Amino acid sequence: MVFTANKKMLLVPRERDTIIENEVGIVFLTTGNETPQTMLRLLLNRWDRLESLHRNTARSFARFLSPNGRLADRFRHYHL
Repeated sequence: MVFTANKKMLLVPRERDTIIENEVGIVFLTTGNETPQTMLRLLLNRWDRLESLHRNTARSFARFLSPNGRLADRFRHYHL
């Protein structure tokens, strides 16, 4: 599973196709402005849910993790 703030990779056809072809699971941080400490705290607070997502979700997938801890399938116009 990949953690990133670079949601634009879902808009670039070649990058999007690579995600799908290689069955990658990605969790996008929705603001991209998190400090390393804030990002780590957020990931640790949601770790059980992220671990369940990793174990139980068919690949490829994209989820969006907001600063308040909400995990969603879509964020604005981004989705897989």
